[in-house]
Amino acid sequence: MPEPMNCRIEVEAMFGGRTKLRPLWFLWNKRKYQVKEITYGWVTKEGKATVYHFSVRDENDNLFEITYNNESLVWKVLSVEG
Repeated sequence: MPEPMNCRIEVEAMFGGRTKLRPLWFLWNKRKYQVKEITYGWVTKEGKATVYHFSVRDENDNLFEITYNNESLVWKVLSVEG
């Protein structure tokens, strides 16, 4: 079962190209997680903001839900399972 949270993270991402936005790795709790796979992506709206959601797997097969808010320019980890 996923462990819920709502923590800011630092992310290196690729903007543009075929998928437009792609997280490559993120820093959370002083640890770097390499994104091995994006398993799913979707978009929601929060007022004027567009929030990009990504379900990603790291190199240890942990599954994370991370988001990017295009108004605040903030990345967050919302849940982790693994």
